[in-house]
Amino acid sequence: MVKSEKGFTLIEVLITTAILLVMVLSLYTFLVSGLLSSVKGEGKARAVQTARFAMDGELDNPQNPGLIDELRLASNINSADEDSIEFDISDSAGVVINTIDYSYVAATTGSIERTDAAGIPVTIVDHILDPDGLHFTYFDSNGDTLSAVPTPADIRQVQVEIKVDINGDGQADAALKTRVVPRNIP
Repeated sequence: MVKSEKGFTLIEVLITTAILLVMVLSLYTFLVSGLLSSVKGEGKARAVQTARFAMDGELDNPQNPGLIDELRLASNINSADEDSIEFDISDSAGVVINTIDYSYVAATTGSIERTDAAGIPVTIVDHILDPDGLHFTYFDSNGDTLSAVPTPADIRQVQVEIKVDINGDGQADAALKTRVVPRNIP
């Protein structure tokens, strides 16, 4: 007489456990990679937002009207080098109403500061890549690149590049570059 036993053999249980383990590990890997991708995407979005804030400014905030908008209104460039620029803004009669300076400041996280005629520096944004997170390139009336420290009277166009390092790894998480033609320079 053959005895019939109900249940699973040890081999069946081990194979089922191995299959379930492979499925759980692959699901775990998928979830972790999704989470890391989400975190990286949020960091990239924050970096772009930081760079855009430095370029475009903040609506209704006189301390940060925006580097690009102010530079477009420049009537005279007083000094310029690779990581700073100082310029005047004049009224319609040609009277200087403000002198603005934008510069890179090497600090713990690197920052862009704006100083106006009152002489009080205001930090516009932090997390600027060190050392070249704020970079100016200057062009003459023919569109030719000028030296790193140009003669201010020769400048007719300014290229502004901002690189942001949100996570502090020394690599740019976002970079924005634009070229500006100051409208009021003769």
